[in-house]
Amino acid sequence: NNTHIKNNTHKLTSFMVFILGASISVIIFFLSIDIALNEPPIDLKEEVAIIENQVDKATSMLDIMKIKVNFYLKVADIIWLSWGVLISGLFCTAVIVLLLGRKSESTTISKIRTNLQQERRQRKALEKRLENTDSKILESHENVSDAFMLIGSDMQLIHLNKTALSFFENWVEDIQQPEGHNLKDLVPDFQYSGFRKHLTECLEVDDAWEGEIKVADEFLLVRIFPARTGVFVVFRDISHQKHSTTMLEVGQILLKQVTRNINEPLAIVDLDWKYLMTSQKWKDAFGLIHHSKLAGLSHDELLPNIPGNNNALINRIKQGKTLRTENITNKVNGKEEHINWEIRPWKNQYGEISGCIMQAEFITNKVQQKQRENQEMRKEKMLAYHDMLTGLPNRQLFYDRLNVALAQAYRNLTQIGLMFLDLDGFKAVNDNLGHDVGDILLKEVSARLKQCVRESDTVARLGGDEFTVILTDINNTENVSDIAEKILKTISTPFQISGNEVKIGVSIGISMYPTDGSTTTELVKTADVAMYRAKESGKNCYFFYEMPDENPYSE
Repeated sequence: NNTHIKNNTHKLTSFMVFILGASISVIIFFLSIDIALNEPPIDLKEEVAIIENQVDKATSMLDIMKIKVNFYLKVADIIWLSWGVLISGLFCTAVIVLLLGRKSESTTISKIRTNLQQERRQRKALEKRLENTDSKILESHENVSDAFMLIGSDMQLIHLNKTALSFFENWVEDIQQPEGHNLKDLVPDFQYSGFRKHLTECLEVDDAWEGEIKVADEFLLVRIFPARTGVFVVFRDISHQKHSTTMLEVGQILLKQVTRNINEPLAIVDLDWKYLMTSQKWKDAFGLIHHSKLAGLSHDELLPNIPGNNNALINRIKQGKTLRTENITNKVNGKEEHINWEIRPWKNQYGEISGCIMQAEFITNKVQQKQRENQEMRKEKMLAYHDMLTGLPNRQLFYDRLNVALAQAYRNLTQIGLMFLDLDGFKAVNDNLGHDVGDILLKEVSARLKQCVRESDTVARLGGDEFTVILTDINNTENVSDIAEKILKTISTPFQISGNEVKIGVSIGISMYPTDGSTTTELVKTADVAMYRAKESGKNCYFFYEMPDENPYSE
């Protein structure tokens, strides 16, 4: 660029010198004519007079100049010396311009020669550096794990490292020295794999290329870049990565199919509760069928508070803990559902916990069935251990509870009071007012007896109009007497049944543990004896058992 600018400058200078020299020659030419006209012996007075007359008559400067030029040319024919001056001036100008041009040209040629020499030296230095660079590249790749080779422009193998040699040993049998062979004889499917195509393009356009090539069922990651004597090729076997990727893709497909067809509600979420994958059963069970795709949506927004405190759950999941809960009540689709949950963490390919897998088991039907079964069992138990009419414990449950009370009293060193009650006047009610009124009377008596004792005590019906009361944790007989008087007063209060006022009484016999007996049989017998004494003493009263002079149990 600098040389081009300088050449243009020299041309412009020469042109300006030529114009200047020509102008000076013309000026001298006309001056010589004026000098000749003023000198004798040449007499041109008549011609001068004619010219002056023509000038006076001229109407413009252009006409005046034309007249004068014609006059000077006419005089120049007479005065030949003026032509000599003009020609000499022009000749000298041309010589000067020529000399300047030659000088400029020699300067330009000299500079071009200098530039060419510099470029030649630079090229040689660059070639030497390239030779050193190629050698360094070959040396640096000799022991690397990637396969490396240098290929010439004729597709011949110039150099390769140990890793590349192992590839050729697998591809070609009995190969000892691959150098010097054409790649088409060394690489399987050299033409059709695209290897040749990319090598040729790199050699032609002198540009690098990187990509994947399949050779002999192996996937190679190949890099090709220019060298001074051809191209360098670096390649690596990535078949295992391709197979892993394929297996991963297959695994994802299988996972989608499994989660889609699994017969249980299952969802996979990340640590932000974003859905990654769900089963169709999950969408159906939780009413999410109107969402065509759940992936990426927030579980917290779609199903808040399911299964519970999700922030606490995620904290547990981050600790690697699997959570199992049974019979959790969640409100789903507007109704209460009983659900068993299993929530376990899942890890990514680096072993990091990245979310959780939620599996739900709806057990509402099972729970309801269990509740019905429990109700039936309670009903059966009620029938087996309770009186059908009054709902009070029957004879069997009475003996069970009395045995339990005796065992507790024995451990705790406490007393037990046992009452035997027989209604006074009940037969007359049945005979005069009917059995329906009698049944109602028994129910109301049962209710009044329960009001007279504590929750821990037991009121039972042995049958007919006979009742028992088990009083536990008794401190002294006065407590028992208070309850007996309360019962007498309560039962003596008239009953209003079906428009009839019914009056009855009650005879009560009382035995105490451990003074009156230490077993169920002994207490029942002593209480029964005390009750008959109350009957014999005028009824509607109570008596404690008193030991007779003779042993009542003797035969």
